[in-house]
Amino acid sequence: MVLACLCLLVMPAAARANHHLVSIREVSAGTSAQPMAEYVELQAYSAFQNVMMGQKINFYGSSGNFLAGFSFTSNPPNGGNQRTFLMGTAQAAGLYGVAMDQTMASSPGIEADGGAACFQSNTFGVIDCVSWGNFSGSLPDPAGSPAVPGGIPDAQSLTRDISAGCATLLEMSDDTDSSNADFFLTAPTPRNNATAPTETACTGPGPGADRDPPQTTIRKRPPNRTADRTPTFRFVSDERGSRFQCKLDGRPYKSCSSPFTTKRLTFGSHTLRVRAIDAAGNRDGSPAKDTFKVVRPR
Repeated sequence: MVLACLCLLVMPAAARANHHLVSIREVSAGTSAQPMAEYVELQAYSAFQNVMMGQKINFYGSSGNFLAGFSFTSNPPNGGNQRTFLMGTAQAAGLYGVAMDQTMASSPGIEADGGAACFQSNTFGVIDCVSWGNFSGSLPDPAGSPAVPGGIPDAQSLTRDISAGCATLLEMSDDTDSSNADFFLTAPTPRNNATAPTETACTGPGPGADRDPPQTTIRKRPPNRTADRTPTFRFVSDERGSRFQCKLDGRPYKSCSSPFTTKRLTFGSHTLRVRAIDAAGNRDGSPAKDTFKVVRPR
């Protein structure tokens, strides 16, 4: 009788312990100098989701062709809400100075120009997928239009936008099954299971809520008069983890990343505005602005 009662006591916790409330948070395709410094970061949006042993991350090429799949060989120890699970190559561990929760082979690599990654469970099937670049194939889980149509640029990563609902917390509502809507470009920020989460629950207007907008600065710009019809700009935010939107002349704001190269411009004056949006969803109300003139070469 005592044994039966003990079994009943542990059943609710065991039922909660799994991995079905996990999303892909970040994908990095390495750098031009170290193209095999690749990783995928998963993140839980509920507690007790660290039963990862045997679960896989599968990689696909631009046409949907299967490239490789790598499994977790053990359960990461920390199962708290918002904990991350980092799978990557030894090169990525060395480049970013972070221990991998699961090391994966260096080949075949994540294709920066176009591809996809899926988190697959032995129990629940495919849980989450993301595609990017010129990916044109089909996936076992909806991923919508590929993110960043131009592919993942050198030394940047594809990161999930968590601004829906509570902008400082990964939630189920952050996944709309559209890669283009759910992901944007950032600098690589791999975080393993041993690192305490920085995400915080929204508490409304009370103390601790982030209401401070980021400040955007243009660091590199063309000369005031330039013959370059596709000038390049570099810009930064004073808040780590910010994303950016760019507006050229009278066009609407669109997602962009630094460095940003314009499309071929007409001769004459042009104005670029750039605004940062921080992790809490606060938007720079005074975007960085640069005006320049494209002239005919002499």
